[in-house]
Amino acid sequence: MRRKAWLRAQGYPLPHGPRRQDPHACGYGLVSRHGRSRQDQLTADQRATFERGAIVVVEERFAGTNLCGAFHPETYVRRELAQDLTIVDDETDAARDAAQDYVLFRRDAV
Repeated sequence: MRRKAWLRAQGYPLPHGPRRQDPHACGYGLVSRHGRSRQDQLTADQRATFERGAIVVVEERFAGTNLCGAFHPETYVRRELAQDLTIVDDETDAARDAAQDYVLFRRDAV
């Protein structure tokens, strides 16, 4: 499911304007990630690392291309990526056509 369609289906406001990807501008940021929906692509050792909450990088020698992939477990997203953001929603396999998980962040007014 595409990002705008997913946001609409969940009842979240759609960002507008040229800075729609910037959570400073609209308050929300939607990120797709390799998470639970793709963990079956990991080896047993990689899956154990993922389950411990650590990021797993595959095909690192191809960094900068689509052949390299980073798998972000939910605990890593909450601990490292969210920091001063609120996680509004975290849905496994939300982007079914790409087997990606979605995380919706919100920056609260300060």
